[in-house]
Amino acid sequence: YPLYIAANASLTIDNTSTFTGNGIQAIGFPGRTVSSDLTLAKAQVPYHVLSQLYVQNTNTPPYPTLTIEPGTTLEFEPAAGIRIAAGNLYPASLVADGTEAQPITFTSFNGEAGGWSGIYFTNDSDDDGVTSVMDWCNVNRAGANLAGFGHTANIYCLLTSQPTITNSSFLNSSDLGMKLDTYS
Repeated sequence: YPLYIAANASLTIDNTSTFTGNGIQAIGFPGRTVSSDLTLAKAQVPYHVLSQLYVQNTNTPPYPTLTIEPGTTLEFEPAAGIRIAAGNLYPASLVADGTEAQPITFTSFNGEAGGWSGIYFTNDSDDDGVTSVMDWCNVNRAGANLAGFGHTANIYCLLTSQPTITNSSFLNSSDLGMKLDTYS
């Protein structure tokens, strides 16, 4: 990797830096618990997400937000994905606000359908009025279910009204493009 960073590392990457001739042409990004705001900046190479990213807080406000800049690409390993408000009673959010000219891409590193776990919004993700946004996003080739979330979809929303999704595509999942489970 030309660059390998921890999930909670504070790092500014400009989109003019050059990353060439370094094994895997990606930013190595091991999964972690993201418990404070984190922004993934657009770079000239994709982020290679190696394991689960849990966006959660084990405390009271402020609630963490994972922000992904327009034009950013994230490529995931099979057991990797993003889980918003994971495993606790506190909300968290994802802001993936791309543009038509610079969409945000979430896809598998291996290029196969079911090649990663997907994005999971839990029932706590919208507590206290917290909101998530996905605009101009391409979510592709997820649904591995290797993380034990019990779904095979690019995006799974469990008992939540989040995220707000516009201008986005959900393609080539191993099963479902999006699964919405709501209160009955």
